[in-house]
Amino acid sequence: MQTDKDTLTTTEDIILVVKPRRRFSIPKVPRWTRLALVVLLITGGIFLFFNLFFSSKTPDPIYIAVAVPLTGSNSLQGHEIVNTVQLVFDTVNRAGGIGNHPLKILTFDDASDPKTAKQRAQEIVSSPAIAIVGHATSATSLAAAPIYRDAHLPAMTANNTSVDVTRDNPYYFRATFDLENQSDALSLYIRKVLGYTNISLIIPPPPPNSTAAPVGLEVSFKRDGGNLKHTWYYDANATADKRKATLDQIAKDLQADPDPGIVYLGISPVLASRDIVVDLRKRGLTPRFFGYAGLGNDTFAKLFSNPDEERFQPGYFTDGLYAAAPVVLDSTGNQAQSFLADYQNNYKEQPDAVALQYYAATQVLVDSLRRVNISTDAASLNQNRQQVRDQLASYNRPEVAFNSALGPLFFNKQNTWTEPIKVGQFKAGHFISAPDQLTTLVNPALVNLEREQAAGNVFKLGEEYLWRQRVVYAGIDFNKVSRIDQTKGTFTADFYLWFRYSGADDVTQVAFPDLVDAKSFDPKNTIEAKKVDNVNYRAYRIQGDFKTSFDYHEYPFDIQQLTLRFQHPLLTRERAVYVIDTLGLGQQSLATSGAFEGLSSWSLRNARFSQDTTRSSSTRGDPEAFSTSNVTEYPSFQVIVTIQRKTLVYLVKALLPLGLLVLVVYITLHFPITLTKERLTIATSSLLASAVLLTGINSQLSEATYTTAAEYGFYVFFGLCLLCVLVTLIGERLHNAERTQAARRFDILARFSYILIVVVTITVYVLLFGQRFG
Repeated sequence: MQTDKDTLTTTEDIILVVKPRRRFSIPKVPRWTRLALVVLLITGGIFLFFNLFFSSKTPDPIYIAVAVPLTGSNSLQGHEIVNTVQLVFDTVNRAGGIGNHPLKILTFDDASDPKTAKQRAQEIVSSPAIAIVGHATSATSLAAAPIYRDAHLPAMTANNTSVDVTRDNPYYFRATFDLENQSDALSLYIRKVLGYTNISLIIPPPPPNSTAAPVGLEVSFKRDGGNLKHTWYYDANATADKRKATLDQIAKDLQADPDPGIVYLGISPVLASRDIVVDLRKRGLTPRFFGYAGLGNDTFAKLFSNPDEERFQPGYFTDGLYAAAPVVLDSTGNQAQSFLADYQNNYKEQPDAVALQYYAATQVLVDSLRRVNISTDAASLNQNRQQVRDQLASYNRPEVAFNSALGPLFFNKQNTWTEPIKVGQFKAGHFISAPDQLTTLVNPALVNLEREQAAGNVFKLGEEYLWRQRVVYAGIDFNKVSRIDQTKGTFTADFYLWFRYSGADDVTQVAFPDLVDAKSFDPKNTIEAKKVDNVNYRAYRIQGDFKTSFDYHEYPFDIQQLTLRFQHPLLTRERAVYVIDTLGLGQQSLATSGAFEGLSSWSLRNARFSQDTTRSSSTRGDPEAFSTSNVTEYPSFQVIVTIQRKTLVYLVKALLPLGLLVLVVYITLHFPITLTKERLTIATSSLLASAVLLTGINSQLSEATYTTAAEYGFYVFFGLCLLCVLVTLIGERLHNAERTQAARRFDILARFSYILIVVVTITVYVLLFGQRFG
């Protein structure tokens, strides 16, 4: 047999040649991994596509014009109005807008000039705006009104009082009283409440060659039987010498007249009114002033901050000065106080009452937009405008009034809100509610009108009856809030309560409806009772547990409100109202008082005082009430304290066990597949342990019948435990089928998925509640 040595040698050589050398190479990616990556990329691509597609398809906005002075002497007020409207629109847009259409402002500067206002009105008519908020002065509104009327464009103003703005103009609406209503109401107040039979007027000179019939307080006061003692015409635009000559004449007449009556100050701009007050006060003259509505705010008091007398004695020039106002801040409710706080948080400045007026006006305009079918195509512009106008006109009686921040808002036949006029008084540099107000009597049929009129409690004004309402200044000062019991829905508070009022003590007979032990408060047990300057003062100290409602939807990242309120169960709101004691509360801050330091798991955010109303529709079986509206309002007062849970402290104390369980269950995915029993035991035990932990957490929350933010986290963990169980069972089957490599790859995929789910869950919580960690 022939030797195959050469052949063998050759074969070995061939083998040596073709044998691959060991070198670094990228391992082959398993098919299941490639599939997972493809699915992930396709899913992400689809998500990105739809996100970009829908973001590019943002619905067309609904435009609202705002025409106010953004330049000139009234620019601060104009910017405040724009800020107010924008704040309302931002809130609406965050909630989805109007039919998914965002609201957008188109701003127009009328510079408080009638000629400019006409130009801006033409621009607004040609714009896509379906309504306008403005103008801020009577002169500019009067100039623009005919243009809006002819173009059938609805307009809404909230702070000018000229009767002619809305008269015979179905497209202009006024969310405040007009001059005629104001004059009649002030005449009644001055005569019946303040007791003056004489009046003197400081007013602007009539326009040259004017043939219009006189209107205003002069006409109302004389018609009602009062005496007009003096009328001084002060021209704020005259030269300094002419203004001084007018002031000299006013001073001379006041010195010569022992009873000039109350002096009505009807001069605008407000700086001119300030100059008049300062000049007469420095001459030693102290007549009782009554200012027009433009002076009824804290801003007017701030104009006196420079004179030396005012720095040493706040209120030196303004103390005792009365003024009309559509709203006095201390008598506003929770909705208005909430707006004031939001405005300050957003714009870092304290708004004036004008902002509240335009807030209410914008509210009713937005409500009108919600109730009509708005189409954003250009061809529907006129139809949209007409719909909005008709909807505004439908708020025409108390039964269909819009519940605004300033109360039920509806329009009379002249498109004017005949709201009750407030009267305020300046004290120590603050504008506060006067001790007596006149408010509409809701159900005259339930009152013995003849008797109450004889007693001076009820007065007739036109077709309405007004009730003389007592103002009670109230305040609450916390000593300590020591405990919050979430299982019972209560908190423990120790605080001072006080009242300042004129007249009988019946206004102190209040009740705390949320006080667990009603015997903890007795109106007779005062800690101090006295009379200062003919004003009664009563103070109490109250300790007890109070029920409150907790909202746990965002637990444990929740922000809660502790509401402390009292109400009078017998006196109706027409008879008395509890207002914020601005002077008594002063500049104190709950944040620095230490009253909430005992709540280790909570931090104080803010506290908000407000007057409130409790309503009852019961007839109480009174036959005379059967045919009435059956709505009786009782005065109430509240302080809402907003607190925030210290989330990090809570997470460390309460949810650390869950974090450890998440880690332990993840570690089981690194166990060999041969430890099937151990993996299943740990996963199921962790699932049960977390369920017990969740039950313990939920047991601390009273009446939480809904899913909280914490529960969603637990549900994710339940899913992770089930994922581990499923992975273990599948891995065991693969291992038993001698597919060890596939089982190992399946474990790797499970680990990656586990970590991804945890990271995504944490990211979602951080995005939603990241600002509340602390």
